[in-house]
Amino acid sequence: MNKLFFVIGLFIVSFASARVVREAPTKTEFSFENFFKATQERFKEVEKAFLETIGASNPEDVKKIVEQQGQTLAKQFDVWADHIKKDTEDLKNLSVVKELRETVENRVEEFKGEHPQTAADIEQYIGKAKQDVEDIITKIKTLSESKEAENIKNLSQKLVDTAKDAFKDLAETIKENVNKTE
Repeated sequence: MNKLFFVIGLFIVSFASARVVREAPTKTEFSFENFFKATQERFKEVEKAFLETIGASNPEDVKKIVEQQGQTLAKQFDVWADHIKKDTEDLKNLSVVKELRETVENRVEEFKGEHPQTAADIEQYIGKAKQDVEDIITKIKTLSESKEAENIKNLSQKLVDTAKDAFKDLAETIKENVNKTE
């Protein structure tokens, strides 16, 4: 009997000593600094995953890959355009297309004869619209090539990235708080 009490006692002592008391995890206080650090780390992870996905080792490689793909697409587009030109050359010789072209030209000439002032006004507006479009394109090119445009682009990209990170971390914090309350 003593042996039985000894074994049971030894079993109880070993079971009690094998138990590990754990402390509850400490709550981390929310701070924008930690939020921004976490966001930056996540963006670096996303960037790394993106680079691995497309087979690039750095952002410069991405630029090269995009340029190569763009050139490939441009070449393919040129081939398609050449095929379309060849196909449309055959259409020019069809009698239906010739008749349609003659009919449209006749209607335009009739309209110009019946309404010369309106036709002149339309031609003037078309010329002015073409000039306005050319001016706008010139201004856009000038603006896009300026240093201010590059600064605005970089600043807006940083703002967008920061906002994305902030909302993502906020969403994760809210999700964690919701999960804790459940």
